[in-house]
Amino acid sequence: MDELYAFLFAGLAIIFLLFAFFGGPQVTLNNGGGGDKDFESGNLTWKEISLGDIISKETEVKATRPLETSFFVQNGFFFGSTEYERRVELDKKLADNLNYASLRFGVSKTNNYGSLEFIMNNRTLYSENPIPGDYSINLSQMDPVSVIYVRTTSSAWRVWAPARYEISNMKLDLSYNTKENPSYEFDVPHYVYDSYYKGELKFNSIYPADLVVYLNGAEIYSKAASGQTTITLGRNAITPEANIIEFDSLNDYRLENAKIYLYYRG
Repeated sequence: MDELYAFLFAGLAIIFLLFAFFGGPQVTLNNGGGGDKDFESGNLTWKEISLGDIISKETEVKATRPLETSFFVQNGFFFGSTEYERRVELDKKLADNLNYASLRFGVSKTNNYGSLEFIMNNRTLYSENPIPGDYSINLSQMDPVSVIYVRTTSSAWRVWAPARYEISNMKLDLSYNTKENPSYEFDVPHYVYDSYYKGELKFNSIYPADLVVYLNGAEIYSKAASGQTTITLGRNAITPEANIIEFDSLNDYRLENAKIYLYYRG
């Protein structure tokens, strides 16, 4: 019996020395990008979802907007004046980030009895006597709402016919910069959702930026982010299974080592 007690005390002494040297159980969060991992500490368990580095990307977009397939304008003493008017609306962000815009059109038929005029927001863009062919008018800028007028001057002393221009394929070419704001889809398993305690999004904002974060279409954060930042993810903001988190800002931003932590009771 004494030998048994001696053996037990020796075993406990060895275990005590191992704890003293190496420490108790430790939880290490994954610092690598991609993948989900579950961790446990006491009665609280959490899932870690790595988003990696989140960087705003500015790209140039080129687009063509058809305005009218065909129309005519004319003006004469005995024939009156027929003009064309078109309202053009641009998204304010697009108008603010416009690199260039041009108005393209074709003259399919004309008698050149008057000058063809293009006017936008009371500013004359073009006043010429073009022959049949394709033409382009460079626009230095555009407002979010613009009105384009097309008309011709009178045929004047040529009273037997009006000045007339037949216009075809009028289009608006646009080039503008836009930010590609990243979005991520992540999964919340039912066992996490059912025992949900809290959620956090953590990242390091390398330089200050006015940041807006959306979770499943609802805004959960809107303020200047700088340095280490933590955003709480409430249970009412998430859904079981698929969730989408989106980042938006008018500024350039770089969010490093972004991770989502979903805490739940095991």
